[in-house]
Amino acid sequence: GRFSIVRQCREKVSGKTLAAKIIPYWQEDKQSVLLEYQVLRKLHHTNIAQLKGAYVSPRHLVLIQEMCVGPELLHSLALR
Repeated sequence: GRFSIVRQCREKVSGKTLAAKIIPYWQEDKQSVLLEYQVLRKLHHTNIAQLKGAYVSPRHLVLIQEMCVGPELLHSLALR
């Protein structure tokens, strides 16, 4: 797996809380890192946090996804 940092962020327009997954990469690994983005943008399922957007910089890929909060992820998904 890849090492990444997940931060909480907020959409300015709606104020909705989202998760930003920040994935560092080297230029040689860029295609393999972008594969995660390509897979997530095609997935649409109620039990998977949906991809809302992505940003690419020369050293990082930032994936903006739904934020799942609560005592346990499993309980949050069960309530959907």
